[in-house]
Amino acid sequence: MTNQTPISPDSSALILRELKIPGRTGPLPSGEWGINIAAALDNFPRQGLQCQAGPWGAMNVGDLLKIFWGDGNQVQQESVDLAEKDKELTMFIPAARITDGSYNVSYSVTRLGDTPESSEVMKVFVKLTRPGGHDDNDDPGHSKLIMTIPQEILDFGIHEGNVDAGVSITILPYPNCAVGDVCQVSWGGKFVLSEPLTQGQVDGKVPIVVSIDKDTIVAAGDSDASGLGVVFEVYDVVDNRSEDWSPEQRVKVGVDKTLLSAPIVKEAQNNILDVDKLGDKDAFVQVVANDGNYKLGDVIVLRVRGNPVEGGPVDLEIEGEPLDSVPSVPELKVPNAVVRQLAKTRVVFSYRLKKADGSADLDSKGQFVRVDGEVQRLKAPIAEDAQQGSIDPELASTRIEIPFDESFAAGQALKLFWLGTRPDFSTYLPDLGLRPISNGDIDAGESLFITVAGEHLRQIKGGTLELYYQLLIEDAVLATFNRVNATHAIRESVHLGPLNVGEPRLELPEPEVAGVADGALPADTPGTTLTVVYLNTVKGDKVTYEWVGSKTGKATDSIELNSFTAGKPLPFNIKAELIKGNERGTVSASYFIDRAAGGTSYANALEFRVGEAESLIPTITNITDSKGEIEPGGSTFDTTVTVSGKDRPRQPVQTYDRDTALTPVSQAHVDGQRNSVMSGLSPVAHPIKVKALYGAEPESAVRSFIVASGLIRDFTDFTDSNWNGWVGGPNVPSSDLTLVKWGDGNWTLFNITRTDRSDGIIIQKTLANLQPSYQYRFSIKAIRRYDAGTIPSLSIRAAGTITAGPAEISSTTDWTTLTGNFTPTTTSITVDVYSNVSTGEGNDYLIDDIEIVLID
Repeated sequence: MTNQTPISPDSSALILRELKIPGRTGPLPSGEWGINIAAALDNFPRQGLQCQAGPWGAMNVGDLLKIFWGDGNQVQQESVDLAEKDKELTMFIPAARITDGSYNVSYSVTRLGDTPESSEVMKVFVKLTRPGGHDDNDDPGHSKLIMTIPQEILDFGIHEGNVDAGVSITILPYPNCAVGDVCQVSWGGKFVLSEPLTQGQVDGKVPIVVSIDKDTIVAAGDSDASGLGVVFEVYDVVDNRSEDWSPEQRVKVGVDKTLLSAPIVKEAQNNILDVDKLGDKDAFVQVVANDGNYKLGDVIVLRVRGNPVEGGPVDLEIEGEPLDSVPSVPELKVPNAVVRQLAKTRVVFSYRLKKADGSADLDSKGQFVRVDGEVQRLKAPIAEDAQQGSIDPELASTRIEIPFDESFAAGQALKLFWLGTRPDFSTYLPDLGLRPISNGDIDAGESLFITVAGEHLRQIKGGTLELYYQLLIEDAVLATFNRVNATHAIRESVHLGPLNVGEPRLELPEPEVAGVADGALPADTPGTTLTVVYLNTVKGDKVTYEWVGSKTGKATDSIELNSFTAGKPLPFNIKAELIKGNERGTVSASYFIDRAAGGTSYANALEFRVGEAESLIPTITNITDSKGEIEPGGSTFDTTVTVSGKDRPRQPVQTYDRDTALTPVSQAHVDGQRNSVMSGLSPVAHPIKVKALYGAEPESAVRSFIVASGLIRDFTDFTDSNWNGWVGGPNVPSSDLTLVKWGDGNWTLFNITRTDRSDGIIIQKTLANLQPSYQYRFSIKAIRRYDAGTIPSLSIRAAGTITAGPAEISSTTDWTTLTGNFTPTTTSITVDVYSNVSTGEGNDYLIDDIEIVLID
């Protein structure tokens, strides 16, 4: 897995890099890049084709970018705002603007007061049809994908006498068959790719033949009497995939006569396992142990192999209990999550018999099962701060919960997609980096969390937010996939949302009215201009302004844009009588655009008084952290807070932390309310004030708070006899507790229980500087020292309350992990390890890796 590398601006004003299209495929043999159905339609169904450009040298607010799909055919434009300056822009081309064919794709950048500069040209080939076409038959498999297998193979199967020759599978021409298509055959779960199709094969003059060689046959393994499944699917030159695999044909394979009989999937009917009928229940696999190969004490190790629709391959071993009766029919459980993940695929169930006498394992044939039903998708993320379908855009930060899934593995990573839609329907999709999955995450088996800075909410204030994530797999695993299977190796979660981000706003920004200051326009102003500053307009759009006075009523005018006025600020003249006539009243100024392409877009209104501006000294009404309001003079453990107050509408104010002016300068909304975020705060006192940058520059009163430093992680592994603050319990003989370094170099605490006073608190530690109301995870590892006498039983506690246990420490070979969470109410509490067994007969154990870590 790789993170996105930093992007440096194009150094030359004359050369702009080609447009980036993350979903493109190729390059193709023609030298073009491919655009397929996924890129144009499926990845972002509501937005269209994702494109990226910039930053470029001397990138400034107001720079205008236009995308051309074909020479002279403009399909999108973007005006750079302050938040986008010197950053990569993400845009989307509506799917309706993209059709099949070859195109020259480029963009131009027009800097303020300058002429357009063109980018490098990228040649693309668009194909929005699937090989095989649409399957309108409800029977299993794509009815229009047809293959033939030699009749003698279907009748007599593969055996020692013919395996060397392999099998030739002939594929008949299918709808939308095209040069460059690749057919992928699955022989019992082993994949074989055809060569790219030639024009002769497309025309039906040359047969399409895929050869299955001996190595593939042997790798897939021998089958039971019902045979193994053979199917094929098709990928075209831009990696569009056929809707489904072909109907299945089965071939009996019996090359190795030493193999044991295949297992039987109990819930499968005629080699079909329906996970929808299975519901939430586990599946069970039976092995008929009824001949001389099976002996008492032998262990059956079940193997489950398959390739999910999305994600990496599944190759799972499940070990059963030693056989205690022969003949018998032991059953091994396959977790529901495993079979659900393999829905809509073909799975091989086999086993090896691990011999009790130490002789070589015996392998079995496989049962090749088709798994029908809905695929188990990753659960949707959860926005902790969302309420009734909305989320507050003024939050300093917010946490996104990723529900734990049994398929997660250490070394994988999660990529969160923060897909925002602004009120003007532009898209905001920041790169939030990756959230790696650690060994500790897997051991805990709990939800994972990703914290997102509040700036990403404010970017889409008044719009909507859609959340989802992808499970990325390691490069080493991805390298085991062939080219076509790698195209669907990443699993994507169910989507959450869209959520409203604050109060929904209209699509277009409010207009500018010359002379309005401090929320007021002088009544004697001799006329003014209402300027539409929105620039994403095209020739043929009709712009209409509305000037609604509380006394004069509504005045309106319109203009249809041409090549001179499209994409530029548009001023309308307002007569003096429309101002004077509303003296001591109010005006609401707005506009709307009738789009040339159809539909109407509406702007938010600019509202102001006509007459004197009211005086207002800035105030600080509250300061909040992630837990709520911080009282004046109070403290927080957060390093990001939100300062809220009331000022003159739309006037700049400067926030000060002691004597340091903070950036950026903020301003109140039209209602006078102001929210600014302070982040990266150091653990000291912070006296805050707000100074107006208008008029006499009045200042607010100072409001102070303290950022305290709290415990993040406390870890004890006893290395080099370091107790790290842990002490023995009040009733434990000190001679019972000793630190031991073992032969592998690992240090542990060894409790040699010599008395019948071995219950109660064994060790304890007082933690200081905790963060009240925040959640911590407390865990230890323990293992039994001697397999004799009474089995130890331990609990772990925080402030006298059990967080995990009681748990028996029964194994002398495998460490037992106790883990639980607690939320302190004060900054200092005592945690302990508690024994539930008093006897000194047996009850000996080791303790290691004690961890207290902040998780919330």
